[in-house]
Amino acid sequence: MKKSVVLKHFVRLIVRIRPSYVFLLLFNSLVITATSVVNIYIPKLLIDGITQRREARWFLTVILAIAGAKLALQVLANYIKKKQDTSREVLRHLVELAFSEKVMSVDYKYLEDPKYLDIKERAIFAVNNFGAIDSLLLNTITFASAIMTLGTVVGIMFSFSPVYMLVSLGIAFLTVIVQKNYLSEEQKVLAQLIPINRQYGYYFSNAFNIGPQKDIRLYRLDKILISRLAEKNLEVSKWLGELQRKSGNSNAYQMAIISAISLITYAYAALRVLTDRFGTKIGIGDFTVYINASEELIRSFRSAFMSVLNIMQHLGHLTAFAEFIEVPDSAQLSAEGETLGEIETIEFRNVSFKYPSSEPMVLKNVSFKINKGERISIVGLNNAGKSTIVKLICRLFEPTEGEILVNGIDIRKYRLSDYLRQISTVFQDYQLFPFTIEENINTCDAAADTDKIKKILGDIDMTERIEKLPNGIHSRLDKTIYDDAVDMSGGEKQKLAIARALYKEASLIILDEPTAALDPLAEAEIYEDFNSLVGDQTAIYISHRMSSSMFCDRILLLQNGEVAAFDTHENLMKSENLYRELFLTQAAHYQE
Repeated sequence: MKKSVVLKHFVRLIVRIRPSYVFLLLFNSLVITATSVVNIYIPKLLIDGITQRREARWFLTVILAIAGAKLALQVLANYIKKKQDTSREVLRHLVELAFSEKVMSVDYKYLEDPKYLDIKERAIFAVNNFGAIDSLLLNTITFASAIMTLGTVVGIMFSFSPVYMLVSLGIAFLTVIVQKNYLSEEQKVLAQLIPINRQYGYYFSNAFNIGPQKDIRLYRLDKILISRLAEKNLEVSKWLGELQRKSGNSNAYQMAIISAISLITYAYAALRVLTDRFGTKIGIGDFTVYINASEELIRSFRSAFMSVLNIMQHLGHLTAFAEFIEVPDSAQLSAEGETLGEIETIEFRNVSFKYPSSEPMVLKNVSFKINKGERISIVGLNNAGKSTIVKLICRLFEPTEGEILVNGIDIRKYRLSDYLRQISTVFQDYQLFPFTIEENINTCDAAADTDKIKKILGDIDMTERIEKLPNGIHSRLDKTIYDDAVDMSGGEKQKLAIARALYKEASLIILDEPTAALDPLAEAEIYEDFNSLVGDQTAIYISHRMSSSMFCDRILLLQNGEVAAFDTHENLMKSENLYRELFLTQAAHYQE
């Protein structure tokens, strides 16, 4: 993606989420330019007053005016800086919020595509490690003020000598070339540091976080971790030392060039005072104007160009950010469509599927139909395609071939929001959030139905546990975020996830191995309780254990991504097949 396109993305984003920042930027540039002009002309004003033998009252008036102007400009500059610092911080958080919203709204298939995952990670790395957004904003401020000041000073220098002005700019440009070469070298060093920092971060995370501490203590891993951290520190120091050496050389070259410009400026301006051979003679007051203007010309010229170089560098870092922002949203893909009431039937018709950037088909020509109110158990070995079927039903992915019909209509034709409203799913990797228990259960926009929540908690045998908490259903989860939060056991968390699914009252409910971490008896109890609570809703169960299949109407047996059978438990047990083998093997283990 071109950097101009990336810049356009961020300008649009900033104007949309923080338009006042643009006005602050312009106001800041005006104040800085005014300050520079005042500083350039103050010495001339005073020297001309001395050479013209002005009265003391005149000097007093001028000095008070200068002091007042400088004070007013300084007060304005401080006010704008505070406003800009606040706005920049707010803007940075708003941009990060926009990125978070994008991750949550992007079509899910991209979140399991290695190509887009890499873009997302590079975007996060740029924001977190390079501070790219903050630096981009700071350099934009610098560039805007430098350009406005430069335009004013060029006018002053042009009146002094157009040729000398161009010569000064040409020599100053040499410092820009030196800095550009240094930034290029810096990029190479940073590229070397990225994998080292990632490795260092991994070791530091394991040494610092609570999770691995039991293993670290039991297996004496502390010495190995410290050794690895020290090793990575040495590598970082080596590359940073090289960077400092190059930075020192670059600064030395630039200072030499700037000193040469200053020497030439003083000599030329002095000659203009002494003789008219190089142009109209000037007074001592004008001498100070042109000396100050020349220095400001070089400073603002270098500042503008350096800002451009830095902006281009940060736009390079943020290219991945802009690329990810352009990834289509689920809402964009399904903003319109047919409305959907309850789900009456679900039919897979010759469905084949492969994941993004993956060659083998996970599902191959799968066909089956589920009717309203049925209890279906999906059974198969690992990687048979069980969870993939759930993802397809939930429209997290689209079939590579074939179609999925709900009530006889291709699910892609339904409005996505309507469609998802009819599905409740408890995934194996379900998530509870650091909200209150009530907020974790009621995830819709409407106000929570407290009586309904309490009834569901009673149905899943959680009433006593919740009532013992100081704040009941208003207790927050996750002690790592809130000191007053409560901790729940694995089984209790799973019950809360199931309560969330029941509260939604969708016409289709799916359990995708959420109880895999529980023992067989606990899992069987949860499935049996859940089955009695589902009522007339259609239910799909996925489990490696066969306990859930006993109370199901039919079992969908998957083998190598294909439908091996779709029948009742009784019928499947009458013939030799994978389901019968798995069932008998597990039964034998449990009996032992």
